[in-house]
Amino acid sequence: MVICTAQDDQGQARITVTAEIDRELVEKLRQHLQAVVRAGARFVVLDVSGVRRCDPIILNLMSWAQNRLTARQGMISAVGLHPCKLADRAPYSADPGTGATVTLLR
Repeated sequence: MVICTAQDDQGQARITVTAEIDRELVEKLRQHLQAVVRAGARFVVLDVSGVRRCDPIILNLMSWAQNRLTARQGMISAVGLHPCKLADRAPYSADPGTGATVTLLR
């Protein structure tokens, strides 16, 4: 399985990804994140330790999730996310609403 989601009744969820994260998979991941947020999760762990490459747009997705979880005093954390896994090291907007940019170093 590429994406596996587990959620308990105490507001905690874990989403594990075991494939290269391209833009298509980011959309599927967004659906999983939306589902756990709608189901009431406050704390989400995104485990990408089994991923070799990752589209940097995942950071925008994590920012979106963090904004939703912050509203309920929660947070998202990532396991195994390292800058060298990101497929494109160009600057990107971490949150389009803030205009903040982050440059990943090689």
